[in-house]
Amino acid sequence: MAPPPGPALSWVLAVGQDERLQLTAFDDPQIAAKFLSNTARTRFYALGYNSELPSLGLTAGPIEPAIACERRCELTRPAYHLVLEWDPVQDPVWTEASTPDPAVLDALVPDRHERCLEGCITFTETNANLPSSAETSYLLAEALDPQDPSIATSALLGLKDGSLFRVGDKGEVERLCQPTGALPSCAAYEPGRRELWVARADSTLGWIDLEALDRERPCPFTRTTTLPTGALVIRLALARGATPPELLTLSSTGAIARLTGSARRSIGSVALREGDMGTPYGFALAVPGGAYFGAGGDQIAILQGNQLSVRSKLAQGLTCVVSSCRGNADSAIIYGGDVYFGVDTFNLYVSRGGTAAIDALSEGAGRVQAPWEDPKTLTVLQGHIFAGLSRGLLGEWSERTDYCQPRKIATSGVLWLLNIRGNLFVGDGDQTTLPDRAVRWLEPDRKEVCAK
Repeated sequence: MAPPPGPALSWVLAVGQDERLQLTAFDDPQIAAKFLSNTARTRFYALGYNSELPSLGLTAGPIEPAIACERRCELTRPAYHLVLEWDPVQDPVWTEASTPDPAVLDALVPDRHERCLEGCITFTETNANLPSSAETSYLLAEALDPQDPSIATSALLGLKDGSLFRVGDKGEVERLCQPTGALPSCAAYEPGRRELWVARADSTLGWIDLEALDRERPCPFTRTTTLPTGALVIRLALARGATPPELLTLSSTGAIARLTGSARRSIGSVALREGDMGTPYGFALAVPGGAYFGAGGDQIAILQGNQLSVRSKLAQGLTCVVSSCRGNADSAIIYGGDVYFGVDTFNLYVSRGGTAAIDALSEGAGRVQAPWEDPKTLTVLQGHIFAGLSRGLLGEWSERTDYCQPRKIATSGVLWLLNIRGNLFVGDGDQTTLPDRAVRWLEPDRKEVCAK
C-alpha cells in the first residue's frame, strides 16, 4: 500500500486493530510498503502532515513501539486523516475521516493524554513594565526557530514615539534605542537582515540599521523616499526574494503600491469597511510570487506577479446569527504552507497552498457560537491559531478543538500578538503605574515537553 494522493509532505499509514497496529512512515508518495493482515477485509488509516519526517522526529519505514517522551506531540495533529476499507473484490478508495482514529494516535504517542495538548489552551501570565507610556506601533519577529518558523526567538517592538525594544523570553524586554519624535505608522522586517524598514506619519519611508543601535541615543533612521501627501502607509511588506529590497505598501485609503528604492508604482486598491474614509488597520502579507492585502473591508486583494485581482463578498452564502453580518478582512498569516485570514464575524478564511482560492475555514457550530469581532492580528501557538479581538478578547481555533469560546485577556482591543519562544506575547501594553505600561507573556499551562 502507498500513501493516498494529496498535498501532505509526509504520511503515516496504519493497518490492524489496537495492539496489533502496524505503522509505517512515508516521505515519498511513489513508494509502497507491505502490510500483513489475517482477514480479507482490512481497514487502513492515513495521517498526512504539512511537515517533513525529520521535523516530526521520524524516518521513513516501519514505526516501532515508543516509550514515554519519545515522540513529538505534533504527530497527534495531522493536517489530513483518511480511511480506506480494503476489499479484494473492490477498487480501493480513500475517504476523509472527521477525526484521526484514537488507537492510531495512541500507538504513535503513547503518553499523549498526559503530555500533549488536546483541548483549548489555558495560560499563566507573566508581566513586565515597559519604560514608556507610548502605544505600540509594530511587533515583528526578529529571529525564528529553525525547527518551527511559527515561533520567534526574539521580536522587535516599536512604539509610537519612535523608540525600539527587543522582546525575548518571559519578562525580557531590552531597550535598543531612544524615541525619535517621529510617529512610525508600520514596519517590515525579514529575519536575518540588518535593515528594519519603517514608514512614518510624516510620509517618509526608510530603514533603521539594527547593527548601529545605541540604547542611549535616538533610533537612527535613513530616509529612502518621501511618499505623496495623504498616503499614510498602514502596512508594509517585503517582497519575497527581491534584490534590491522591494516594498509593498498599503495606505489608509486602501491604495496598494510597490516601492523599489525611491521609485513608487501604484498597483491598485482594496475596499475599506463600508462607511470608512480611512483605516489604521489591515494587512499586507508577502508570499512567494505575490502578496495578499486587506483593509478591513469585504475584499481581499491578491497580487500574483504584477497582476492584482480582488475577491469580494466574503460572507456571501454563510450563516449569520448576529445582528450585523460582516465579512470584513482584518488580518492574515502564513502557517503550514497555507494563508489564513481573520475576518469579522466569520472568523477564519483560508487559501490552501497560497493559491487564489479563498474559502471559509469552517461553517460549523463552533464558528456560529463564537463569532469573532475585529480579529486585528493572528499568530500560531502549538498548532492553534490565536486572534486578538475587540473588547480585550482572545480568539482560538485548531483542527482538533474547532473554535474555542473567546476569553478576556485585556481591558481593551488586542492588536499585537506573537509566539515568542513558545509563549503568547501580548504587545499592546495595559496601563499600570504611570508613566509605564505592562506587556505580557501568556505561558501555556501544558507546553508539550517532558519534565526532567
